[in-house]
Amino acid sequence: MLNEEQLIQPPKVSIAVKLLYTTLGLMFIRYAIIATSLAGSSGSWLEWALFVGLTRFLLWGIIINRISVGKQWARIIFLFFILFNLPSEVRSILAITTDPISGLFGLIIIALEVTAVIFLFQKKSSEWFYTEKSLEDVNAQPDIQPDR
Repeated sequence: MLNEEQLIQPPKVSIAVKLLYTTLGLMFIRYAIIATSLAGSSGSWLEWALFVGLTRFLLWGIIINRISVGKQWARIIFLFFILFNLPSEVRSILAITTDPISGLFGLIIIALEVTAVIFLFQKKSSEWFYTEKSLEDVNAQPDIQPDR
């Protein structure tokens, strides 16, 4: 059986999850702005962009949710997602003179994501992620409410 400290989400993880949900919201706003600029494009291009965007938001939301309950695999997938997405975010920041709104959103998104990565991979956070949290352990301590 785990002790209470091993079950409670560390404050840094809680902050990281909030930053990630904020990032998700900013990405949605940025995507909506980009999609409105594509409104004059051909229908198939717009439909494809909507499909890819909605799929990305759904997967991102699932990963953030799994991070919030302490799933190690979600934290690793998040790190790979950030590393994969970094070049496109840097490209949007470099294009700030031609598209200032997208560049500003890109800069804020990168700052929030890097901060979240730092918080998620700190020692106390890593220990919490490596702790095996079964339903039995959580139910055995009914007065524990994880900070979300």
